[in-house]
Amino acid sequence: MTPYLLVLAGLVLLYFGAEWIVSASSKLALRLGVKPIFIALTIVAFGTSVPELLVSTQSTLKGWGDLSIGNVVGSNICNIALILGLSAIICPIHISKQLFRFEIPLVVLAALLTYIFLNDSTMARWEAIVFLAMFAGYVAVCITMAKRGAAPPAVDPAETGVGADGNNGNNNAVVGADGTVFIEPQGNRPALDGNDNAAKNAKPESAAKLVALIVVDLAILIFGADLLVDGSVMLAKSWGVSEALIGLTIVAVGTSTPELAMTTIAALRKNNDFAIGNIVGSSIFNTLCILGVAGTIRPIVGKAILPRDMLLMLAVSAALMLPLLFKRVMARWMGAALFLTYVVYIVVLCKGEISKGV
Repeated sequence: MTPYLLVLAGLVLLYFGAEWIVSASSKLALRLGVKPIFIALTIVAFGTSVPELLVSTQSTLKGWGDLSIGNVVGSNICNIALILGLSAIICPIHISKQLFRFEIPLVVLAALLTYIFLNDSTMARWEAIVFLAMFAGYVAVCITMAKRGAAPPAVDPAETGVGADGNNGNNNAVVGADGTVFIEPQGNRPALDGNDNAAKNAKPESAAKLVALIVVDLAILIFGADLLVDGSVMLAKSWGVSEALIGLTIVAVGTSTPELAMTTIAALRKNNDFAIGNIVGSSIFNTLCILGVAGTIRPIVGKAILPRDMLLMLAVSAALMLPLLFKRVMARWMGAALFLTYVVYIVVLCKGEISKGV
């Protein structure tokens, strides 16, 4: 299969995989009685970051430190500047208070530690273990917060007529901004028609079935990303670009395509929890888990990754705090600024690569 066909097939799989995973994850959150953002921060975020984990681990084992580090640093810059920027341009994103209390500060702290640890171009084993310990603590906090904030199992979409996008039929179920299902008095709603009665009488999907669907959807996303990365790297190598540039750009964007697909779909459906939760959770996973695992297996040496790259990751991570000054809303102008930052960064990288070849 030619590189162009690989890229095309990957994009198609990514689109449909993203559509299906948003739908299944929304239903799972309702079934378990937890807020959708918990699913986005954990199951979906970790699942969509599996490509980065595989690429960085394999690169470390093969001694390609620049590609391993470049993949993580580039993916985080891509997640926040490109993906979240585009999503905010599509639709302003309302960010919950919870993220500003814990998750977003953790993203900033992880970026700062990455800059400190890699300032000597090496990720030592003990530094990687620190990241893994932080990640274990993050997962424990997420589980604890989910248990404390858990509501009684919510009404299933099949029982209420509520779709995965939060729209409801002509019954008395209403989905709140945080994903909670409320029930209005029947007298305030029109009578059910035949289609609504069929939806109401449909057998609810079990949590196990929904988890299985999410796993299948994640597999489709990962396979699509793999095709896209393979095709892109084949094209890049035929053009003669360096390993570091491939890691910071093509592989970073390619392995972030599951996040790009899912977050864009969530933004189009105005599902704020999934749009922001997926990006924040993936950024935490990329830094703490992926660098932690790769560096524990084998100390990573990446001399071609410049402080400039890690400082930009720190800057865009800190930019996640900006919406606090604007009623916790990431407006379109913020998204445009992030997107423009990414475009300038790619231009600078490409210019540097061209100057090396001259």
